[in-house]
Formats: sequence, structure tokens, C-alpha cells
Amino acid sequence: MLENENTCLQNNFIGRFSRLLQKKLRFKEVNRKLFDISRLTRVDTLEVWPGYATAFHQNDNKNFLTIDLVHKVCTNKKVIDVMNDLRHKFSHDYEMKIKETIIGTSVMTSYNREIYRIDDIDFDKNPKFEFTNRKNGKPITFIKYYKEKYNVDISMNNQPLLKHIDKRTQKEIFLIPELCVTTGLTDQQRANRKLMSQLDSIIKPNPEIRMKKCTDLIAKFYNTEGTSKFMKDWNVNISKNPITINASLINPGNMLMGNKKSINIQRCHSLDRNVQTKMLKQIKLNQIVVFYPRIMKKEFGKFANVFEKCLEEFQIDYNRLNAVEIPDFRRFDPVKEFCKKNLNNNVSGCIFILPGRKNQGQHYDDLKRLLVNHLPVPSQMILGSTISRGRNLRSIINKMLIQFKAKLGGTPWALDQMPFTNSPSMVIGIDVFGKIQGSGVCVCALISTVDRHFSRYNSQTVFIENQNDFAKELTRMFKNAINKFSSVNGKRLPDNIILYREGISQGMRSKVKDTEIAEMLKVIEEIKKERKIEKKTALNLIYVTVSKSNGSKFFGQGGGRHHGGLGNPLAGSYVYKNVCKDDNEFFLVSQKPGKGLSSPSHYYILHNDVSDKELIKPEDVRNMVAVLSFKLCFLYFNTVGSIKIPAPIHYAHKLAAFVGEKSNKRVKIIPHQHLSSIKSLYFI
Repeated sequence: MLENENTCLQNNFIGRFSRLLQKKLRFKEVNRKLFDISRLTRVDTLEVWPGYATAFHQNDNKNFLTIDLVHKVCTNKKVIDVMNDLRHKFSHDYEMKIKETIIGTSVMTSYNREIYRIDDIDFDKNPKFEFTNRKNGKPITFIKYYKEKYNVDISMNNQPLLKHIDKRTQKEIFLIPELCVTTGLTDQQRANRKLMSQLDSIIKPNPEIRMKKCTDLIAKFYNTEGTSKFMKDWNVNISKNPITINASLINPGNMLMGNKKSINIQRCHSLDRNVQTKMLKQIKLNQIVVFYPRIMKKEFGKFANVFEKCLEEFQIDYNRLNAVEIPDFRRFDPVKEFCKKNLNNNVSGCIFILPGRKNQGQHYDDLKRLLVNHLPVPSQMILGSTISRGRNLRSIINKMLIQFKAKLGGTPWALDQMPFTNSPSMVIGIDVFGKIQGSGVCVCALISTVDRHFSRYNSQTVFIENQNDFAKELTRMFKNAINKFSSVNGKRLPDNIILYREGISQGMRSKVKDTEIAEMLKVIEEIKKERKIEKKTALNLIYVTVSKSNGSKFFGQGGGRHHGGLGNPLAGSYVYKNVCKDDNEFFLVSQKPGKGLSSPSHYYILHNDVSDKELIKPEDVRNMVAVLSFKLCFLYFNTVGSIKIPAPIHYAHKLAAFVGEKSNKRVKIIPHQHLSSIKSLYFI
């Protein structure tokens, strides 16, 4: 907590105050975070810089300073080596590949250890290019400049130049690839378990270590002459201890399975094992087709053996497993023909055993485009190397079957005692995928529930070329979602619509109210007028913004090595006092991580018809939304257990990303209407 005795101290200065203090300690700034290079750690060939991310919050005339640990990983791989690797791999369009790989990343100069974000690559310039030396106004080449100023030699005269644009001055700064090293980790390094374990011990410290390092920073402010004087000059004091706040604990309740079985989440030690039973809503499988390359006949046999055992364990009825061997898997055209020949209305689902490495299965993107657009058979993909290794194969196939059921329109499980279920209610998740590669088009996805358990979903996507059309397209999908709910529920409209939206900052709230929410309220009034509905309880909108990256960190008491120190808050920890401005705001911890410190998600109820109509008090609505949000975190069928944000918004994120990443200028993902009709989560 930051205490201020000078009432004239401006809020915008307070927000920068801790950053100014860190700069006085000679910390290096990189992308608005500050790093103490004097305390770097070397791991193998990597350098790990420790640093701090700080943020300022004001509430009830109190100023709160949040501090968190951050780390920067620098490698010894030169940028020119990355370029040369790409040049050899992509001989024809290597310039485009180099730009795709390097632009947007950060590099560190080897001569003065400065970090720059790369904004462009200039292939028309090289180290022999002359520029005007600002000191004497004379022309000089980059080769001569670096020799005179840093005493470094440039050996490659034909390499392109990296361009960084200073955000403050807009000046262009050119860098030499040979004299820069990459930051971040390569795929090979990420695959090195021993290395990643060493890094995790540094960059994911436990709560006690994290707290100590944060309080050490405050102590350093007081114990260093320059920073201590600076604080005194401005009459600013920073509390040496974090504030203590109370939290409520939400009980997630029970998972509802088939055969009227329920699983108490809090008491269950292995949800993964307990969900391997009949699912809540089973759908009988007719024919399941498994496609595999001829060279992977052995892998198919191993897969089929385990797959059929897992089907029995889940008590899934199926007619038969049909194997389709593809002789030539090198080209996509013959694979496509086999798909067309073997996939029809009698096929419930298909599985592809693919050659290739992790995240690089052969023909993966082409197959997904074909199946989603033209052959709407729910599909699963698995790598042949995953099967041949055999490690955790049964567990992998169990998770595959859960996804399969969700893709077929079934319901793997639900949760009991969900708020808002005493009357028909609908939950909506909305997310937007940036821009499709090579175009200015973005993808908006809307996911909406159609059942009383909030476990079955209707999905919609739209391509938006003009941002002015965003609110219009969003409200069109919003109206479609209401009508779909009505058609599934005997023409009954939802009494409550709880809408989750991620990516709305505090500064955007007014604009969202005036555009998105205002248009949605118009749609609601139109529907009421069309159906001649006058009662206050119908079609009440609760609009909730969610942020999973908000900078806040909570520590729980009773953890640590001896169970008396600091630990992670329990999953379900719910905070709505002290650090929240009003009854519309709360924080929720939905997961307890195995390593590091858990991060709470921040929720803000931006619009609340239920309280505006005086049906329920704002604080009661907040409590209901908090419980609903936590329970929804258990309904993401791509994993067993809770995720960080409610499932509907994560489904919307996955759908928008799936359509955006698999689409390009030539082919767009336009899901076949059959997938919508069966309520398929085909994109997970």
C-alpha cells in the first residue's frame, strides 16, 4: 500500500512513482517492465534477468501498489543464425518467413546489452550502408561506426538490417543481426525437460520466495540513498508489508455424471480417474472411421486395442470401428479422396493418425478445413509418434473420448446447484480473434448455452472487415442466440442472460455501454415487442467483463513448507472487499497451480438489469455471478478440473482462434450448418 501525505501529488505521477524508483536503482526497462541485470542467473547457455512489474490502483482514497516478479530469458543464439536457418529451409520465400519469425520479437545487442523490439527488417540496407553521424554530421558506414564506438567487427557485409522504431520519438534505429541475440526460448530448449525444470525453479518461485523478493524491493527503496531521498522529497511512504484482506471460499459442488452418479469435487483426489464412467448425456456411436497411413499400421493396431477398452470403460455404445488405410499420405489430394469416399451420414466420428512432430501433424490444417466446411463429421487427431511412445496412451485416449462426446453434441458432465437455474437462463461468451494472416479481417465468436445445466452450446462466428460493423454483427449474433435458445426450449425465452466478455479495459467501459450493450438492449426490447412480453423477469441482461491478466496477486495463509507460512489461495477464493471499488467488482481464484503463484481473474458487472429492475440487490447478483463463474470453470471439456475463466468465454476464445488461424486469404473456415444443429464443440 502506498501512502501519500501531499494532497497535491497527482495520481498519474503516483502511477509512475515506483517505476521512477526502480530506474534510480539502475534497473533496465524492457517493454514497460524493469529488470535488475546485476542479479542475473545463468542456466546452461541462457541468461535469466529478474525484474518487477508494478501497477497502481486507487480505491476509497487509498493508493494501492501491486508488485509482481517477472523474468527475461536471453539466449546466445545470434539473429543472423536464425535468418540463415530460415534462408536454407525456405529458399524461395525466405524474406517473408524471416519477417514472420523476427518482426514483433525482442533482441539483445551483444555490445551494450540493450533490448529492442523489432518492428521491421530492411533487406535493401546492409552494414556497408552510409548514414549521417549525429555527432559530427559526416557520413559513416555501420561497419566503421561499430568499430569506432564499440570496437566490434562485422564479418558479414551483405546481411539485412533490423529496424526498431522508438515509440516516443518515432526515430528509426537500425541494428546488425550479427551483433544481436534472440530473447525467449527455442522449441528445442522447451523440449529439454532438464533445462525447463531448472528455469521453472527460477521463474516460478513459490509464494514465500515471491513475497520475500517483493518486500526486498521495498526495503531497497528505503535503504538506498537516492531512492530514499526521492521518496522523502515527495512525502511518499510505501508500506513495508502487504495488506491483509479477507476472502470467501466458494464450494464448487458436485459433478453430475451418467447413471445418476455425482462426484464431490472438493473431496475427490483424482477427478481424471473418477470421470472415466458413463457420461451425463451419452450419444450412441454408429460407425467410427480411423484413417492412418500405410506406414503406421502397427500404430493403428496399438491405438485400436486401447481405444476399444476405453470405450467399454466409458460405457459408450458403438457399432464398429472401421479402419481405412491410406497408401499415399504424402500429398493431400489422395487423403481428401479417401475422406470423401468413407465419410457419410452413417459415420458418427472420425479419427486420423498423423505423421509429424508435436503441433505439426501432416495435413492437420487442410483436414480441419475440409471436415468443418464440407464433410461435417466430428474429428480427432493423434500423432503416430504419441502412440508408438506409449507413454500415458490410455489417459490421452480417455481425454480424447471426452472431447469426442462434446464434439458429437453430447454432455460429458454438468455441475449441480448452479445459480440462475431456478428459471430458464442462458450464458453467453464472446471473444475476438485479431486479424487473419495477410488480411485486415478479424473473427468474432459467440457461444451461448441452450440447456439448464449450461453444458450444451450453440456457436456462431462472423468475419468482420470493417470495424464499424462490429456492433451490428455482434447484436445480430446476440439475437440469433436468443432465438436458438427459444427454439430448443419449447419457444420459452430466457429470463436471465449472463454475458461474459474478455478484453474490456476500464477505459473502454463507457464505449461498450454506449455501443454493444445499448444495441443488445434494443434487441431485447424488439423481441419483447414482437412476442408481446411485459413482465419484468424476462430477458434480463447481466453483462460481465473478465480479465485474466490484471496484475493482481493474492497469497494464502497456511501454506508453505511447514504449513504455517504463505501459500497459494485455495481454488474458489472470492475477494470483493478492500480492493474492489463497488458491488459490481470482484476477484476470483479458480485454480491452484502446481508451481508458482496463482493469478486471480478480475470480474466487473458492467450492466445489471436484474438489480436495475429492483428484483435482486447488486451485492446479491455479484455473489450469484461469482458462484456461477467458478462453477462454469469446471465445464471446459478439453480438460478435467477447473480452468482460469468460465468455460463459455474460453470456448468463444478457442472458436475465434480456430477459425482465425485456420482461415487465410484463399480459404475461410465457414462451419457447416450440421455442426451447429447437433450443438457440436468441434473446435476444442
